[in-house]
Amino acid sequence: MEEGINKWKAEKAVDFVNNIDDDSIKYITDLINNCNDPLELNIDELIDKCCNVLLHAAKNSLGINIKKRNVNNKSVASNKPWFDLNCKKARKTYRQCKGQYRRRRNEYFYNKYKESEKAYKYTMNKSIKTYKYDVRKKLKTMKSKNPRDYWKLLKGNGNRKPKGKIPLDTFFNFYKDLNASVDDGITDLHEGHDGITDVHEGHDGPINEFLNSDITKDEVEKAIRSLKNNKSCSDDNITNEYIKCSADDENNDDSETSDSDEDSDEADEDAQKSTEKQDDEQQREESASAPPATRVTADIKDHDNSKPPKRRSAPKEKQEH
Repeated sequence: MEEGINKWKAEKAVDFVNNIDDDSIKYITDLINNCNDPLELNIDELIDKCCNVLLHAAKNSLGINIKKRNVNNKSVASNKPWFDLNCKKARKTYRQCKGQYRRRRNEYFYNKYKESEKAYKYTMNKSIKTYKYDVRKKLKTMKSKNPRDYWKLLKGNGNRKPKGKIPLDTFFNFYKDLNASVDDGITDLHEGHDGITDVHEGHDGPINEFLNSDITKDEVEKAIRSLKNNKSCSDDNITNEYIKCSADDENNDDSETSDSDEDSDEADEDAQKSTEKQDDEQQREESASAPPATRVTADIKDHDNSKPPKRRSAPKEKQEH
């Protein structure tokens, strides 16, 4: 019995987000933030924990399907997809004629045996040519119109050889030796700060700055948004929909936090304005409640303090002597 997760449904996106374990996410985040040396982190272990969080949420939201294996079924997937019904009939006729010729050794059954053999080979060759023609035609059309069936056709019926697991250090040492420049005496890769490999300093320009710069959050979000839906998953059983849906939930949390900060700022401004308005009203009430004499005296003082604008005097005419 094999256990699998049901296919993704858009209406289950909210349930998927609600089933994500926040405690596990916090544990993984704290584990990364509290690590002083990045080389001490076990990347494979962190990736497995992240995958388990997404798979757990997918199982609880999408459900599980159980596939039962038929143990009594001894039929094995054929590695000859071109062997159709006509080939089976021709093979059956060939075996019958062959058995008849073994029991009765005469010229009639010999000729019949040879004719059935030729007909069997002709049928197989015709079926092989037809199958190859159909495959070429399908590959041309499905590559752009239906990529899922295109890759299924390329992968075949699953009778492929198991892939070998090559250690990551072997890959690194191979490409390090491959990119080494023996003529110039300068290695293309050298050990940089904190044991992290860096592009050598022989090439000046923006390439070094771009390759050695940190991966930003915007670049990660852009890569996630570019993922396509309805694509087959890898060996970890994580589909693109799981990643995109969890990323959208994280962005929503950030936007809610920023919105709450903006709301708090607006609330402070409103409170300050209301306080100033209350002070103005209080001053008006105090001036209105003062006695009339006081108000008149205050008005006279204000009138004395305010000087009238100077008028320009007319020019005096010169007196004639």
